[in-house]
Amino acid sequence: MRFHFPGSHRTFRAHRLANGKVLRRPKVKWAQGCIHRFLPFLIYVKLYQMLTFLKAQTASMTATVVDFLVTVLAVELLGAWYVLATVLGTASGGITHFALGREWVFHAEDASLLVQASRYFIIWMGSLFLNAAGVFVITHYSGVSYLISKVIVSILVGVGYNYLMQKKFVFKKDTTYS
Repeated sequence: MRFHFPGSHRTFRAHRLANGKVLRRPKVKWAQGCIHRFLPFLIYVKLYQMLTFLKAQTASMTATVVDFLVTVLAVELLGAWYVLATVLGTASGGITHFALGREWVFHAEDASLLVQASRYFIIWMGSLFLNAAGVFVITHYSGVSYLISKVIVSILVGVGYNYLMQKKFVFKKDTTYS
């Protein structure tokens, strides 16, 4: 005797026991029996999220190169104070990162540029403060070179603050229907 389970491509052969009772397939929860259908979708979602994270890190690295280039040029060629140079570098890196984040990483070009720019500016001001204060504290109190302190602070602020705030606040997907 064969049983076909609705919504499944599998059949199950029932076994008749010696006492005449039929041994049937044990009942399983819906999600346990059907997870194989959703597994490719779940894998796709995770890969998409990982790709977004990797693209965000690539955009951050590009903005960091611009940031460091401006900072070093301002200190070494123009003789600017390292905190002012950090502010100028962070500003130029922020503009670069906003453009890359909007168009390439989060594909949020359909949302209002003014709204995104104002949200980004709020988050960027926090990032600017964290970067400048961090570089000042580490350089001033430990005597470490401004470049080493900038690397340390940039990594901490970039991973711990910038990515999360941009994903959840600046370039969030609008779920309201208008």
